[in-house]
Amino acid sequence: MQLHPVMRGWAQDHQHGASKRTFAKGDHQIFALLWQWARRRHPRKSRSWMRDKYFRAEDGNNWVFFGHVTRPNGTQQDVRLFRASSVPMRRHTKIKGEANP
Repeated sequence: MQLHPVMRGWAQDHQHGASKRTFAKGDHQIFALLWQWARRRHPRKSRSWMRDKYFRAEDGNNWVFFGHVTRPNGTQQDVRLFRASSVPMRRHTKIKGEANP
């Protein structure tokens, strides 16, 4: 999954601004692209089949994209796509005017 580290790094770089709404919009765009990909990959399958195959419900979100990764020892592990809107916003502390020399 090469998209996962790029999304995480971008979200952590921009978490200091007022960007929660922007993260949600980005997550929605990625969802739309993944849904188009699934429809293009399985044109004869129903929407509910695609939802059950590629998406699951986690932590109150019904549309979490997931997949399976096979480890070197042969076991399978479930992985899910990172959501930028899950990154907590951290505000910078404003420096008081008297504290600055």
